[in-house]
Amino acid sequence: MSGSIVAWGKLDERISSKPLIILGWGRHVINIILVLIILIAGLGYTFTNNVIPLYVILVLSLFIGWHLVMAIGGADMPVVVSMLNSYSGWATSASGFMLSNYLLIISGALIGSSGAILSYIMCVGMNRSFISVIAGGFGMGGG
Repeated sequence: MSGSIVAWGKLDERISSKPLIILGWGRHVINIILVLIILIAGLGYTFTNNVIPLYVILVLSLFIGWHLVMAIGGADMPVVVSMLNSYSGWATSASGFMLSNYLLIISGALIGSSGAILSYIMCVGMNRSFISVIAGGFGMGGG
């Protein structure tokens, strides 16, 4: 959700379209550590049924969404929007598996895969690798 809000802000020019890079390459380490903390909090909730790990997951997920999209420049925002759409499709498909709902599984898989394919096609059209777009910060280093 926070990533989509940042993408909207960059496209609407309410947020600077320049990539915001925190700690250079260390930002990837931050993201990996936060994802590991989220997984541990998920296990904590699974085994304890305490609500606190869910709040930790919520806050860290909002930060990761903001952090990932802020690191991507304005020219790459169409790819980001397409990938966020793809992520929502995969989440819908996962919800379908949890609810044993075939319609959610199929429609989510279609949305997720079509968004991923569209993102890849846009990257090919821009002559950029998909990883470099999603990792963000293109053009920030010295020559």
